[in-house]
Amino acid sequence: MRTPVEIYEEYRIPPWLQMHQLRVAAVGRLLAERIPGAAVGDVVLTGLFHDMGNILKFDLSPSGPLVGLMGVENISHWQQVQDDFARVYGSDEHVATLAIAAEIGLSNPVIDCMRGISFSHMEHIWKEGPIELQISEYADMRVGPSGILPLRERVADLKKRSRRRWAEGHAKDMEEKFDSSTALLIRIEERLFKNMPLRPEGINDAAVVPVIEELKSYPI
Repeated sequence: MRTPVEIYEEYRIPPWLQMHQLRVAAVGRLLAERIPGAAVGDVVLTGLFHDMGNILKFDLSPSGPLVGLMGVENISHWQQVQDDFARVYGSDEHVATLAIAAEIGLSNPVIDCMRGISFSHMEHIWKEGPIELQISEYADMRVGPSGILPLRERVADLKKRSRRRWAEGHAKDMEEKFDSSTALLIRIEERLFKNMPLRPEGINDAAVVPVIEELKSYPI
């Protein structure tokens, strides 16, 4: 039996990505424990490992946005890790994540939940997604680069960063799709917190600190 931290170290997951996954798992656990019928363990495991392959998509150049997190002196190290990931898993971070999930022995329901997380698939998640997927998607969308954010603030930041990637001539369509997904995500938040004493603002950095400490030694 291993812990998440041991698995992160085995796969050379960058510290900032470790913390992102721990935060998402903590948010998910705080919610799942309060929703009757939710499989808490599946939500926790989904959060802990849902972005294991994400180093493949990072800009690790000296002028990239992550240089402050990496430290200039560590750039070559993380570039080597990225190259090693690509050699083993290919260039698609989602394929890599699911492959790693299978390697560490996660169950099919957990892998299915990880596969379903996608802001662009919000209509499916809203209409047909199991409660574990709805919780996991919401938890992921509450965690920004530096910590837990209110949902609308997190989405606004994501929209700002996404605009840079929208192809010229298609920006209007992309913005409409983004806004549609945002509206559904807000409805998911309302659904999850209905009849729950805990409110969205109760999910914050202070609330997840003790949960994160517990999850670092969560048995896998």
